[in-house]
Amino acid sequence: MIAHYTFDTDGPAEVRDAVGGHHGSVAAGRHCDVGACDTALCFDGTEPGVNHAMVPHSPDFLLEKGAVEFFAQLDSLGSFGLVSRDAFGAMEPGHLTVMTTTDGHVVFRLQVLEGAAPPARWLCSRATVEVGRPFHVGVSWGGPGGVRLFLNGSDELYVGGGLTIDQGGPTSITCVAAGAPGGIEGNSEPWYFGVYAGFRRPDTPYDLRAPLHGTIDEVRIHNAPMNFGGP
Repeated sequence: MIAHYTFDTDGPAEVRDAVGGHHGSVAAGRHCDVGACDTALCFDGTEPGVNHAMVPHSPDFLLEKGAVEFFAQLDSLGSFGLVSRDAFGAMEPGHLTVMTTTDGHVVFRLQVLEGAAPPARWLCSRATVEVGRPFHVGVSWGGPGGVRLFLNGSDELYVGGGLTIDQGGPTSITCVAAGAPGGIEGNSEPWYFGVYAGFRRPDTPYDLRAPLHGTIDEVRIHNAPMNFGGP
């Protein structure tokens, strides 16, 4: 593990990495108690320019092989950004986003270098999440199974069309099977928690979308592929 954001020991406007020193920022007042001894980030689904956390890029995050995992909870059903390291018009491979669809599927977008332009591959959970119920998401790349998505320990995916995300307007996506190659070693964008950054211009903090209405906690970034379905 190269970064771990517990949100338990942060200052009012910071997110602190408990293992690697990759600290970031968040607007004051976004930390909330989710248990007797636990703190998370809570967002109200408004003002994406304010309601998010950001961790600057580090060379440590240029990961040919790796994984990201976190816990989240929705306070309403909708299409929300969860974890995003993305930008508009960037042609480098490795840009990624994890978000929910309008009907509660969890989807993982990874930009993969293929041919003249890196297309976006979407992996989509077969199961959906429920409002008010915590869920665990894990995404992994570079291992024997290629690009993978897990929701609550299950890697069962929906493959096909018909799912919709809202990124300032409804957009239909086509979901593919797991197993494609790809990593994020070409990605030098910041990490964003609680929004979708796919319309943000590179090197700017502007035009963040799909602000989370809910909670995110225990974000971990690994420098090795992970099987989140194991015992």
